Amino acid sequence: MRPVEMLDRDFVNAFTFDQAITYKEHYQEELKRQGKGDTVFGRDAMPPTKRYSAGEDNCADKLCPIR
Repeated sequence: MRPVEMLDRDFVNAFTFDQAITYKEHYQEELKRQGKGDTVFGRDAMPPTKRYSAGEDNCADKLCPIR
């Protein structure tokens, strides 16, 4: 549900942190003017749990000992 530009890794990686925040704020203001709300920049889904020989890892609360 991201804007088309934000799906391009090269485009996103070219931003500094400050530029990315400014882009997000500008985009949210534009969505409010269009009546689309905050759903585009909502939280991303959690990555799926991976199974390794040393244990499971979901990148949040259950971390593999290898990490």
